[in-house]
Amino acid sequence: PIFLEISDIVETMDIAFWIGSCAAGAGKVDLAISKFKQMLNIDPYLHRVRLELARVYFENGRFAEAKVELTKVLSAKPPEPVKRNIQKLLAQIEERTKKIFTNFRFSVGIQRDRNVSAGPGKEKIYIPPDGRGGIITLSNTQRALRDWVGIINIAGNILYDIGARRSWMWNTTGSLYQTHTK
Repeated sequence: PIFLEISDIVETMDIAFWIGSCAAGAGKVDLAISKFKQMLNIDPYLHRVRLELARVYFENGRFAEAKVELTKVLSAKPPEPVKRNIQKLLAQIEERTKKIFTNFRFSVGIQRDRNVSAGPGKEKIYIPPDGRGGIITLSNTQRALRDWVGIINIAGNILYDIGARRSWMWNTTGSLYQTHTK
């Protein structure tokens, strides 16, 4: 309130900055953004102000706007410690706005299979004449109705976040299942 009262009489860049900072701390986001933008309209090279504006955007989930402001500061070639902090914040924005999530699973095992072949347990199968006729002789492996089976399973999912963060997602699954009998 004191800064607002003083700013009615005279408003310097320092007072505008303190009003913006205090407003951000008090949760008056619109006032903070307004003051910081007002200052940047006067002098677009006030990178400290631009960083404060980016912080307000970031803290209020306005990640695209925060990213724009941070990128502008990076293009001005700030000191190395500031640059590292900006890059960390940009990485956090990237993580929070990420749309694609993946996972993969791999498993190996054995099982007793009671239907290794879907065929009959007979040695010979007779084919009717209208189907070209004939006899098919099955091998022991082809006739096996049960056996121990080795299994390899590889599966993966790709999730695409289509709405608000982690509310609605599109799930795509791929799977490879391979068995091998003795």
